[in-house]
Amino acid sequence: MNDLFNALGRLFSAVLGLIFWLFAAALGLLLAGVVAVLLLVGVVWALLRGRRPVRPVYVHQFQTYARERVWPGRRGATPATTDEVVDVQVREVHDNTGGHSLPPATPATDR
Repeated sequence: MNDLFNALGRLFSAVLGLIFWLFAAALGLLLAGVVAVLLLVGVVWALLRGRRPVRPVYVHQFQTYARERVWPGRRGATPATTDEVVDVQVREVHDNTGGHSLPPATPATDR
């Protein structure tokens, strides 16, 4: 009789563990879905306002850290100091503020 209770107890424990595991997996997927929807809403909101969606600051900081510290010999890494002069081509940069322009700057007057 004790063996029957032990077997039923193990079966009940396994089923309960499976139910909790499935609940945790569903909760994780739900949270991932909420994050994805919020990111999509943020991108659409930025585009509707005429602004380009930008990456968060910490992504750039991590990429800079990885480029300089983790893989210092990788291609594309820039040295800390350079003593060479680089010749560049000058090109005109167009204003992409979506029709919003700043008022003309007034020169500072000495009082």
